[in-house]
Amino acid sequence: MLDEHDLFAELEALQPGDPRIFQKIALIKSQTQNKEILMLLDDFQARIAGARLSTWFPRGVGRRLMMVAIALIAVAGAVYGGSLHWLLVLLVMPLFSPRLVGELVLFIGRLSRG
Repeated sequence: MLDEHDLFAELEALQPGDPRIFQKIALIKSQTQNKEILMLLDDFQARIAGARLSTWFPRGVGRRLMMVAIALIAVAGAVYGGSLHWLLVLLVMPLFSPRLVGELVLFIGRLSRG
């Protein structure tokens, strides 16, 4: 049987960026039938998702390095390639922002609902 206090203590110990948090929530949801706990888990999951989409810059060193590498390639291509078309690569940069991607998805969702 799940103990509600231990359950939320374990979830709150994880960082919002930890990918295991949604796996744990799904596991807990599959093991409980308590409506109150399920509602609390849904609320907790929504808060975590909101926190993950609130940052302007990507999480993790790898994603940030990819973003910087693409920017450097675009600028180097424009300077040494003799063509300003390389700067169009910079249009990819907003796709690295969790906040902008989240806003774009919300906008598309509102458009599709009508």
